[in-house]
This record gives sequence, C-alpha cells and structure tokens, in this order.
Amino acid sequence: MNEVVGKLSLVLHGEPLIVLGPGFTKEALAKRIREKLPDATSAVSVQSTGQAGMAGIHELMKKGCGGKIVESTRVAIETRLMERLFTEIGKDGLFAYGDDSVRTAVEAGAVSILLVLDTKVSLHPWTN
Repeated sequence: MNEVVGKLSLVLHGEPLIVLGPGFTKEALAKRIREKLPDATSAVSVQSTGQAGMAGIHELMKKGCGGKIVESTRVAIETRLMERLFTEIGKDGLFAYGDDSVRTAVEAGAVSILLVLDTKVSLHPWTN
C-alpha cells in the first residue's frame, strides 16, 4: 500500500481519485492516502463494486458514479476559479482581460492562473 501511495504522491495534483472494489481493502487504501497525502483528502472517493479490476471499473461506469464524481469536481474547481476572478474584478485587483492585456501579463511573467474560454466574451454584453 505504501508503494501505491508513494506513486500517487507523484501524480496526484487535485484531480479526483476513485478507489473502488469489493471488500474492505479499498477503505484501508483510502485511509492510508488520506493520512499520507492530506491535500488529496477531498479528491478521494471510495466506491463499492462487486468485482475488482477492469470489471469493477466497468461496473462503476455503468452506474454513472465515476462520471458524476469527475464532473462535479471539475465544476467545483472551475467555479472557484471564476469566483476568484470576479472578486479581483470587483475590487479592481489583479486580473487581465483581453488579448493585449493578457499577452502583456504573460510576457511580464505576471500570470499565476490563465483561464481560457472556448468562446469570446465581452465585459460589456451590449458591445461586440
């Protein structure tokens, strides 16, 4: 179990982690992950399945649980990022918007988080 937790510590960076399978081994693994990687605690979800391995993964996917866990986590992260952006906009704080402002901030090394939308949005909806 320590080897698994050690490998997870190298690759787990806030992504959701689903520990699944029959029996009690999954709970023991999840407990060890939470003890050794406290930053990952909120990302760990324990799911019971009738089988281990790929059969258990397929079972979980058929239930739809895996997709819901991943999507809700992604939505939560994106929501927090947008709330942070709106807070900065509201207090005229640290943010850049638009091609030129963002390019200048990136070139200056002043970007810690870059949010990219799949459509162009105007700060003033009545203008293009």
